[in-house]
Amino acid sequence: MASIIDQFSTLTLNTQEATQDSDLIKVNPYLTPDITRIHGVQTGVIMDKFIPILGQIEDIGLIDPGSCGTNSFTTAIPVSEKTWAPKLISARIPLCVDDIPAKLKFWIDQQKALGRWENISNPLKQFIYDRAVEAVKRAVIRVAEFADTDATLVSGGGDITNGLTIGLFTMIDGIWKQIFDDASGSQLIYRHTIDENSAASKAAQLTLASDTAYNTFVALVENFAPEAQNDIPVLQCTKTLWDNWVKYIESKAGAYRIELLQDGTTKETFRGYPIIVRSDWDRMIKRYHDKTSTYLLPHRANLSGINNVPIGTSDTESFSSIDSFYDKTDKKYYTDLAFRVDCKILQESNICVAY
Repeated sequence: MASIIDQFSTLTLNTQEATQDSDLIKVNPYLTPDITRIHGVQTGVIMDKFIPILGQIEDIGLIDPGSCGTNSFTTAIPVSEKTWAPKLISARIPLCVDDIPAKLKFWIDQQKALGRWENISNPLKQFIYDRAVEAVKRAVIRVAEFADTDATLVSGGGDITNGLTIGLFTMIDGIWKQIFDDASGSQLIYRHTIDENSAASKAAQLTLASDTAYNTFVALVENFAPEAQNDIPVLQCTKTLWDNWVKYIESKAGAYRIELLQDGTTKETFRGYPIIVRSDWDRMIKRYHDKTSTYLLPHRANLSGINNVPIGTSDTESFSSIDSFYDKTDKKYYTDLAFRVDCKILQESNICVAY
């Protein structure tokens, strides 16, 4: 049976190497932003919960007609609604002690044969637990932002990289699908076009003009609705645009100050709006949207208040709560995870996008 640690058997270790867990080099997690920096989070959402959106009274006030007359304004306050429809996402990671290659002595306890099934070493269990927590965080963002109920593989005429499991994407319509649908429908969302995205090869796509990021940021900011200013607005962009922006600054103002980007988090703003570099977008686009000759829109950005693009879930604890247990029947340790998630653009007029 396939195991999550199958590839560990390919390691070539001798008797002088890696005798304990502390000897290991564990690859750093992918850079992923904290969810609360990029989305508002609404808890208590189970299914089919409506989100009423109540508008404003528009123009009122005329010169009084006198003679006890009145200026009656009866134009209805506009209302609309969205519907939360979070889907339950789950996964189970099984592990049997016999899945651990004999060479990996840093994860093999010296126990008697009768007890060996239950006594999988704690460092190994902790390693899998830690990796599972990181994977859940990435999964929440993948579903909230890249899911598409109509997703199909490139070989079937779609945009999902061939060979991937299509079920990783088809649970809900994430933020980018909602943006793309709006572009072909009501067109309430302001869109700035990044010309390089439509180039005919990956190399041409990834070669940006010197002022592409600058022009993109200007377009988003200058078309951002004034009434959206009150909702913790952030400007998010792919690292390709961030790198292009840094080069632009260097060409205009000399050396770039390295302290503006620390631990994967930018300290910089554009006209007062915090910039969040979404290197995870770059990674996901290259992994999920490889169309062989080109990528699907490798350069992207948006400007919105985080509460205008909220994630709906039953509880945030499920994002980090993972159940690990041993089953005596099949002599395996299981790591279970499950969470509910949906994501909505509440007011299309309050988000500006570039792609």
